[in-house]
Amino acid sequence: NDYVEFTAKGDENTNLLDWSKDWTIGVTLTEFDVKSDGKFITLFSSGQNAILLRRGGSNHGLYLTGNDGANKAGINAWYAPNPGGKLMFVNDGTNGFLKYYIGNVDGSYALRGVVNIASATLGNNNPGSNFCIGKRVGSNAVAESLMFHGGMNNTIIAAEAFGNASPLIQEYFEVSEAYDESSFY
Repeated sequence: NDYVEFTAKGDENTNLLDWSKDWTIGVTLTEFDVKSDGKFITLFSSGQNAILLRRGGSNHGLYLTGNDGANKAGINAWYAPNPGGKLMFVNDGTNGFLKYYIGNVDGSYALRGVVNIASATLGNNNPGSNFCIGKRVGSNAVAESLMFHGGMNNTIIAAEAFGNASPLIQEYFEVSEAYDESSFY
């Protein structure tokens, strides 16, 4: 039930988790508990905006919120993240969608979904000055998500949306631990 919270994002990352801006987040899952209870778990949040996964066995649908979890819009990915694997979220604010990649321990990866930023989410776009990893959103039992249960390592953020053909995406998934030697560092 712990989480990490940065009270400020820094000048270059002020747009992080703003659905109308470009940004990229990547993370290595050192531990991940695959359950199928249908509950929402929060991966990242800023203000009232958040990226959540819905625990559904092999599905783990991807959901976005802009109003502290009260409304959620997303997709069924039909793939659960892998312990030891990586996740990447690429938000294209100009065109209004977020891409969701799941990577494996061996460096392979696949685009597992594209979420169109729903008008309800965009209309409630409320990012804050903070950036949280694993902190739940919502303030009542109906809308509340769970904190992330598991372990994360090597979180990267970028103030740009890595493009489809970007060599940065492939490089990110191929790197095992030497991130400071990568071109995106």
